[in-house]
Amino acid sequence: TAEPDLKVHFADGNRDLVLHYAGYRIDGDSLRIELRDIQADVRVQLDYTADPATGVLGRSAHIENHTAQALTIDRAAAASWNLPAATDYSLRYLTGAWAGEWHLRTRPVAPGATVLESRRGTTGDVNNPWFAIARGNEWNEEHGQVWFGALAWSGSWSIRVDQDVLDQVRVTGGYNPFDFGYRLDPGQSLDTPVFYAGYTDRGVGEASRLLH
Repeated sequence: TAEPDLKVHFADGNRDLVLHYAGYRIDGDSLRIELRDIQADVRVQLDYTADPATGVLGRSAHIENHTAQALTIDRAAAASWNLPAATDYSLRYLTGAWAGEWHLRTRPVAPGATVLESRRGTTGDVNNPWFAIARGNEWNEEHGQVWFGALAWSGSWSIRVDQDVLDQVRVTGGYNPFDFGYRLDPGQSLDTPVFYAGYTDRGVGEASRLLH
């Protein structure tokens, strides 16, 4: 089963949250989708932006508590990006340390989960909130299919790459759920960071240029 993008618990112990579609609004290159829980008055707005020049998408979530009791957000992702089912993906990401930054790592995407994260309250050279996933073995700076993205957040963050038993690949990014527990009193709201993502068939070099 996939990790939920939003997980909460209420002050009375209820942990159920079932969001249904409630409407949408389009404004230029932006789309807002409105969701509501089927029982409690918890509302979520999903905001999408599209850059016409690059095709890069951005998504964030706005979470509102309109109930009469406090709730605690245990997990809040900015977005999940789904790739076509396949078994020949590889993941690229960056690691490093002081005076040894920007080491490019590559590993196969395999069944299970790979988690890129920071629990330090900041971004930094140890791990970077960026990913690139390529298809097949014949990809380089100039050639090959590449799905890429970056999380626009400077606090503790998490990007999780999952592949399920049907070879579906899902990339989820947002606040790091480690020691998160964000309380929302009645009438309060929380905005996630923006998770940007794009696609190119011209290699990881073009992915970098499009994202910049």
